[in-house]
Amino acid sequence: MNKKTKAEQFFILLLGCAACLVLLCTTGCGGGKSCEKIQINSIEEDGQSVKGISIPGCGGWFTSGKGCNSCLWSQSYKFSLGSFEIDTAETGEEGEILKDWFIGCDNRYYGSGCFGCGYQEKSCYNGLFYEDIDTWGLFYGSSDSEETMMGCVNGCFGCTSSARFGDELLKLFEIYEEIDE
Repeated sequence: MNKKTKAEQFFILLLGCAACLVLLCTTGCGGGKSCEKIQINSIEEDGQSVKGISIPGCGGWFTSGKGCNSCLWSQSYKFSLGSFEIDTAETGEEGEILKDWFIGCDNRYYGSGCFGCGYQEKSCYNGLFYEDIDTWGLFYGSSDSEETMMGCVNGCFGCTSSARFGDELLKLFEIYEEIDE
């Protein structure tokens, strides 16, 4: 390579860059949807407060709408924090106000596609919730596996699988608005 002129070295470098670009395009990188942007949400009404933020991951910046079936190449990270006041007098019980809350993180990524086609949005998530002194815990799961909850329910501590309680809770509050730049 040292015996080649500067022009020949530059031409070889350009060919290498062009080959990398072709490789990225044929594997589905580049193109697709537009890049992810930071989004936020805040709702406060009737004793309920929900705050959320969505931050783009590497996949959201470089290969939006495409992925490699790995949560390490995230489309976006969605964080939610919520609190609720529940008046038990409305449910017919002795009148007291319970303060429930949750916090969670949902890592969204794309997978199961090939050469830029047929990608599905997937998710791996975790969080914690607190309903009252007898009901609190942690949850984690993914779109490819069952959700697991660890904590205390009705005074009993343990670890159980759930019907995607945490996943549904996180998705319920993932309504974001774009930040104006």
